Amino acid sequence: MSNPHLYHINIPNILDNELPRGKNGRKKKFILLNLDTRLPTYVFTLNEKIDTFETIQYKSDTVEQLNNVGLHIYLEEPLCSYNSEKGYYTKQFYEEFVGDESPNHLRAKELDSILTLIDNNKLTNVKVYTCDYDVEKYYPFYINKMTLITDDIFVKRYFHSQYRPPLLTKTKGPFKKKFINLNWRYTSPRHLLATYLNEKDSYLSWPHKKSFRYLKEHVWTDDETIDKLEDSAMILYHKSPMTLDISINQTDSDDEKYQYPQNPSEGHDYRGMGYYKNLMLPALYNDSFVAIVSESRFAQPTANLSEKTLQVILNKKPFILLAPPFTLKYLKEDFGFKTFNKFWDESYDEEVIHIERMKKIFSIIDDIQNKPISELQDIYTQMKEIIDHNHRQLMTKLND
Repeated sequence: MSNPHLYHINIPNILDNELPRGKNGRKKKFILLNLDTRLPTYVFTLNEKIDTFETIQYKSDTVEQLNNVGLHIYLEEPLCSYNSEKGYYTKQFYEEFVGDESPNHLRAKELDSILTLIDNNKLTNVKVYTCDYDVEKYYPFYINKMTLITDDIFVKRYFHSQYRPPLLTKTKGPFKKKFINLNWRYTSPRHLLATYLNEKDSYLSWPHKKSFRYLKEHVWTDDETIDKLEDSAMILYHKSPMTLDISINQTDSDDEKYQYPQNPSEGHDYRGMGYYKNLMLPALYNDSFVAIVSESRFAQPTANLSEKTLQVILNKKPFILLAPPFTLKYLKEDFGFKTFNKFWDESYDEEVIHIERMKKIFSIIDDIQNKPISELQDIYTQMKEIIDHNHRQLMTKLND
């Protein structure tokens, strides 16, 4: 079975498949950059199970060669995890958890497919590279059959993209807003955050027409915090859709299954790595004190990183991450960035109960909201060494 999101090179007795041209014409260059293209390699660029791996049967000499030299499988997107005891229980394409998950019960749809490939073909030398931080720690079920390695090819592709930011002139005068928070795809954690921020001094994009009832039906927790936000959720519902740099011609509702705004206006590049083709967004960052980043995942066991955080660093903003636990740790350890624990409590990064981590983020938002703009200007000046370090670190990687 052919999978349009699964690419391979150097698989014995199987013709290499080329990555598509057109709008993804440079993708081959990006994805294969820093990979040893002499080795048998697969790259999977989507989520969930990998159908091809569950049906493919190699010839005996292919198996022999793969076991001798090794098979390398790169997963570009974060794993779609689930609990082996509870099964699938959320209504999104990936699971969300209460928190503090036992690694003994953690499984992933992609790793299940790879395990099937291994068992059906008696493979003994398979390495799997994912963007999930400490992946081998959280998925011990698989480590007797495959080697799990954290190696983020999505971020590498960002670092080696040909996009470059425009030069912006720093505005004079004070910040106009205290927060900026950008959202595109619908998730319940983002819905909670937007609900909390929509009455704060913020630039907020929320292109969804989803009710409080919809949020209650799709959120991963029944914590009392949710009910306390009902009035704010109603205000957000009546304000939405809210956009900043991209116009949309149609929004989603409770009855519609898709999670993305429909029909963005022509002429806008809303993909992550092309965002700065529209000069409005960097200007909005410039006028804000801090970015609250809605990362790709939240109520998940493993940290991961995307262009959402990197574009904030590119625009010289401090950040608070709505992300899985230990994402700040991942930023510091693997990428050399600095964070802002001198200015607010970053213990939220170590909180493994996901709603409690969100409450800690809400507390930071409250503290910042209660400060006058003049004080935030002074704090930003004190942060300059960290902000400049992060920007240099990112620009070095972009230009490397």
